[in-house]
Amino acid sequence: MLEETLEQMEQLIGDLLAQNQQLLASQTELTEALAQIKEENDTLQLQVLEMEEKQGAVVARLQTMLQRAGKLTSVGQATGVGSVIASA
Repeated sequence: MLEETLEQMEQLIGDLLAQNQQLLASQTELTEALAQIKEENDTLQLQVLEMEEKQGAVVARLQTMLQRAGKLTSVGQATGVGSVIASA
């Protein structure tokens, strides 16, 4: 009986060691995947910041263009050019 119990324990310990190896391998894979995802996330965040900067520059240019257009419209209305252009 003692011999049988020892054999069962050896088998269980062997199974646990094999399972532990599998878990360690899975942990390594997950750690590598996490590192890659973090790197991709950092890259995407930098891209978002760059896009926001570009968007800000575009907005500033559009605002400048709209201000110029508003000034031209004001000048045109004051000189009557706007009504001539509108009727054409």
